[in-house]
Order: sequence, then C-alpha cells, then structure tokens
Amino acid sequence: MSKRSRRRGRQQATEEDFREEYAYVINDLRRVLMLAGFMFTLLIILNIALPFFGL
Repeated sequence: MSKRSRRRGRQQATEEDFREEYAYVINDLRRVLMLAGFMFTLLIILNIALPFFGL
C-alpha cells in the first residue's frame, strides 16, 4: 500500500464513529427541545390564566 491510500483509510470516518463521537449532541438537542416545549406551554398557560386573575 502506498502512503496516500493508508492516509485515506485512516481519515475516512464511518457512521458508527460519528454516532459515538456525537451522541452527546443528540442528548443536548433533546434537552433543548424539551425545555422549549415546556416554556412554550407555560407561555400559553400564562396567556390564559393572567387575564382570568386580572393581571
């Protein structure tokens, strides 16, 4: 094997490598989406409740 072909083989990453290395990104995105959903729900509830209490 030449040096170039060995280098290319080392540089090519597989899908498994990406999944292992970036697993934390999926977890962080899931947390952000859950927080955004909670905050959006809270805004809707406050939008309904505050006029009811005269605030």
